Amino acid sequence: MAETGQTTSKPEHLEPSKLGTKEYWDALYDTEIANHETNPSDIGTVWFDDSDAEAKMVSFLNTKRVDLSLDRNSTSFVDLGTGNGNMLHALRRAGWAGPCLGVDYSPAAVALAQKVAASTTYSEASDEDDEEHESEKRDPSNNPISFAQWDVLDGPLDPDAAATPRRGAWDVVLDKGTFDAVCLSADIDAATGRRRSEDYRARVLELLRPGDGGVFFGHELQLDRGRAEGLVRGKRGRGRGASGLRGPGPVPVF
Repeated sequence: MAETGQTTSKPEHLEPSKLGTKEYWDALYDTEIANHETNPSDIGTVWFDDSDAEAKMVSFLNTKRVDLSLDRNSTSFVDLGTGNGNMLHALRRAGWAGPCLGVDYSPAAVALAQKVAASTTYSEASDEDDEEHESEKRDPSNNPISFAQWDVLDGPLDPDAAATPRRGAWDVVLDKGTFDAVCLSADIDAATGRRRSEDYRARVLELLRPGDGGVFFGHELQLDRGRAEGLVRGKRGRGRGASGLRGPGPVPVF
């Protein structure tokens, strides 16, 4: 894999916003649960749908599958800040059948994701469908997607704890905008005096399986590529050492 150059400057932070508070997300997902119960076809907001974020992320995985040594039947995914879980359903529709776990620090988001999953099906391509509709195949493994309440910055990484992401167990860590919300939080680490967003990188590293095979990528709206890479890669910026993440070339941020 190619590597980018070093980033040595201090991380440039975003101004805090209500989108960085748990209260905001709890209230939003409470509303979306109510809407879904009234109209089951309303699955809630598909974040960054206007920029085709999910399609771009799935396309990236499909095209880089061989380069990244990923297997459609066994590659494991954990989706940070999963919301309604639609990102993981997009993977299932594209034929990715391995273990999938969506986590969110909002219990209302997890409740919504579970409700949406209960009514989601993966249809077989019909006889008249051609190869461009191949992504609509039924999930080949019938492997249900799991959802759990878990905070990316503070949640446990206990292999014995039920429904929590296990340390070093994931081939791919997905982030479709959660790092945005983390960076919009005003929370400070009392021990270090740093913004909590600076802890994100280390937590993602703990989730990825050991070695050079683990992959992190995401779609961030508020962060330009340079700022996103600076915050995610950290000061060392090369390889996947104690303070850096590694991707195929630049950290994939769409």
